[in-house]
Amino acid sequence: MQSYRFVTEGANTLNGDPLIEDMNPIEVLSKVAGFTPARLSERYQINNRLKNAERRVSDQRQAIHREIGDAIRAGEPVPAKALQRMREFNRDWPEWPITADTIQQSVRGRMRASQRNEFGVSLNPKINARLRAEQPPALHD
Repeated sequence: MQSYRFVTEGANTLNGDPLIEDMNPIEVLSKVAGFTPARLSERYQINNRLKNAERRVSDQRQAIHREIGDAIRAGEPVPAKALQRMREFNRDWPEWPITADTIQQSVRGRMRASQRNEFGVSLNPKINARLRAEQPPALHD
C-alpha cells in the first residue's frame, strides 16, 4: 500500500503534507523490499533536527519568560541575571525577541492558568466541568 502511495502521491506526512513529491522507481522498490529510501530517511533526520532545535530555542525563551514573570508576580525586582539572559536571547534570536509585551502576555496567561487550576491540573474551561463530573470520587479526600 505504501509503495503504491509513493508512486501516486510521493511521501507525505501523517497530515498529508508532502515530504518528497517525486519518488523514483528504485526508492519505490526499496520500500517494497521493506527499506526506507535513503532520501526519505535523510528528510526525516533533517526534520527531526529542525524540530529539536526549535524546541531548544522555545524552551530557552519560555524559561526566561518564566523567570522574569515569577519575579513580577511576586512583586520583586527582576533579577539582573534574567535580564542578561533576555538580552543574550534577543541578540541571538532577533527575529523572535522577548519584549515587555511578550512578558506581559506570558504573565497574564500564567495567571489565567493558575486561576483555572484545581487540585494541580488546569483543564480547558469549556470542558472542565464535564470532565471533572465524569471522574469517580477520590478515595482519600
